[in-house]
Amino acid sequence: MKTSKKLVILSVLIGIATVLAFYSYIQREIAKMDPATYSEIIVATEDIPARTKITADMLEPQKIQDSYILPNSIRDKAKIVGKYAAVKIVANEQIISDRLADLDKTYFSYKVPTGYVAITIPVDSVSGVSDFIKPGDFVDVFVYLEEKEVKSETTYIFNLESSSDMLQKVLVLSVDKANDISESDNDEKNESLDTRKITLALEAKNAEKLVLGYKTGYLHLALRNPEDNTAIDTNGTVRQDIINR
Repeated sequence: MKTSKKLVILSVLIGIATVLAFYSYIQREIAKMDPATYSEIIVATEDIPARTKITADMLEPQKIQDSYILPNSIRDKAKIVGKYAAVKIVANEQIISDRLADLDKTYFSYKVPTGYVAITIPVDSVSGVSDFIKPGDFVDVFVYLEEKEVKSETTYIFNLESSSDMLQKVLVLSVDKANDISESDNDEKNESLDTRKITLALEAKNAEKLVLGYKTGYLHLALRNPEDNTAIDTNGTVRQDIINR
């Protein structure tokens, strides 16, 4: 009787050992078939609204299982900092290239310096220094005003024909060909086939001067050396100054 009990106990122990051995074997085989590997990616530490410039404190590295890494997921923080969120990115979301944008290339408004506005004026090959002006250059804006006489019962105003360096070292934002030249009875304005539109960056007070100068006179641009920061002191020129020495 005692021998039978021992055999039963031994059989149970052997069975348990066999099950454990088989379970261990299965686990090892599963591990060989699907090894769980992890890699480091970059995720957002906070919600990032669309069109927001991304800074380093908005990002952090995080290790996740490779099977959960999205296509185009960026793993180098340096490739993200300075870019803009093209759409809203939520906290803990993987940063992928499809959600980023260089807004200074996509949206022209991001090229305008802070505190400035963009103003566009038309020029031709003479008033626009031929084709030499390029984006990033600096120009002076000269305005030519015709002689003008205004009379009323109480007022008499006489403005001499004049030219002046109205604005100095103005940043050029863009230069575009103007293919839609408007028709005019003035043949002189229609002679030029090389009309362009040049967009300048100006402080608001100087933008006001440019608009008034364009509406009341004739504008000419002068190209400057970008390293020349000299402020030119001039009181303008009238016709008499041409013959005076």
